[in-house]
Amino acid sequence: MAKSDEGFGICINNKNLKKALTGMTIDYELDLHDLEKYYEQLVEFQLIVIIKDSKGNQYATTTQTIFNGESLVHGEL
Repeated sequence: MAKSDEGFGICINNKNLKKALTGMTIDYELDLHDLEKYYEQLVEFQLIVIIKDSKGNQYATTTQTIFNGESLVHGEL
């Protein structure tokens, strides 16, 4: 996970997401094409969301991660 100004996520502007997906294919013996389809479906159904930081970088993350980050900033957790 990479830290942006808005929270935590995997940067999709560089190769971090591709590296993470490739690692999962090795660890879980999955086909990369299938895993990319699963990722796209998670984004489509907003189980993974794309956020941007102030520098224009984009990150794949979850709403739960955003909630947790905001709660920490505001001292709620």
